[in-house]
Amino acid sequence: MGRLKRISYVITMMLITFLLAGCGNQQKADFSKFSKIAELSTYDCYYHNVASFEEKGNQFVIKYGNKKVWIEYTGVVTIGVDVAKVKIVEKDNNIVEITIPPIKILSSKVEKDGIERILLENGNFTAITTEDKVAAIADAQKNMEEAAAKDHALLAQGQERVKYLLENFVTTVGKQIGKNYKLEWIEIE
Repeated sequence: MGRLKRISYVITMMLITFLLAGCGNQQKADFSKFSKIAELSTYDCYYHNVASFEEKGNQFVIKYGNKKVWIEYTGVVTIGVDVAKVKIVEKDNNIVEITIPPIKILSSKVEKDGIERILLENGNFTAITTEDKVAAIADAQKNMEEAAAKDHALLAQGQERVKYLLENFVTTVGKQIGKNYKLEWIEIE
């Protein structure tokens, strides 16, 4: 639902900008609203997997200290760019320089509604604690982030999406003031 609100906000802002463009003859474009466009370029990647936690106790006649937790979960990893590092500068001769950082993991979370217990097994006189379950979920979150970081095709697609949306934004703003901009991209680390 949050994504729909952001899209609606950006479309509304673009329409207002378009309608107000005829109110005066601006020489310089206003690219100050680019951060909303860059925020729209984020991807939510859904993962469904199994997280586990295991602790071996002693194996004498009475098993004591054994703990095994397997949890099926659904989680979300959000990838995008650090909007604070994006810069759009209008240069001479209708050239616009756009500086963007590489795409990265912005956040990850295991969805509370997406957790199902598959297996809880423990030895005699041993309880599986909340800390054990939290450790399994933390491991799941780490695994999701690692999987997303290794998915080079997904990251490349995300980077291209950022460029595409920013290019369309600059082009639209330029058309509103009667300029046809040529873009120069600067990719920073």
